Order: sequence, then structure tokens, then C-alpha cells
Amino acid sequence: MSQVWSVLSNSRYKAFELPGAKPQYNPDRPGQVEHIALDLVLDIPHERASGTCTTRICPVRDGITSIVMDAVSLEIKAVTIAAVPQPYSYDGHRLTVQLLQPTERGGQAGGGH
Repeated sequence: MSQVWSVLSNSRYKAFELPGAKPQYNPDRPGQVEHIALDLVLDIPHERASGTCTTRICPVRDGITSIVMDAVSLEIKAVTIAAVPQPYSYDGHRLTVQLLQPTERGGQAGGGH
């Protein structure tokens, strides 16, 4: 790595990170998103939308017991897998779903098909 830095520092290109910046890594990926379907009702005059988001996830390993998704500034009323309500928490930025049944590879998150 030090050789790469010396090559870059001697070139006409500057480093793009700010001084003191710490490395940031992608979070663990519990599954591959296969499909997202949105069924929305738009209320343009009041600048509101309501509806349902259905996400199909194929787990990357067995035994996953929770899934975290970005979900900024939403009002979440329910989380279900195959019509079974799942416990969840939401902090205004991230939705954490505690799966009642751990994942099995080859099935969808929560062990469903």
C-alpha cells in the first residue's frame, strides 16, 4: 500500500479523502434482493404517499435471524413474511426485522418459498 501511495502522491492526481478520514465499509449483506414491488397511492395535493413495499430477498447463508434495511422517514405499520407478522424496530432511519424463523439458503428470508 505504501508503494501505491508514493506513486499517487508523485502524480498529478490528488487523494480524494479528507485528512483524518476513517475507512468505511459496506455492512454485511444477509441476502440478495431479487425483486422490489411498490403499490403506492399518491396524494399530490398533500405531498403524501401510502402503500406497500414487497421485497423478495434470497439469503446468502443459513441461520440469519435479523435483517436491517435503510428506511428513512417512513411510517411503518407492519412487517410480514408469508402473511406472518414479524417483530421489528424502526429508528426513523433503519428498519430491523427480527425473523421468527432463521433463513435457509434456497428459500426466501424467513425460510419461506
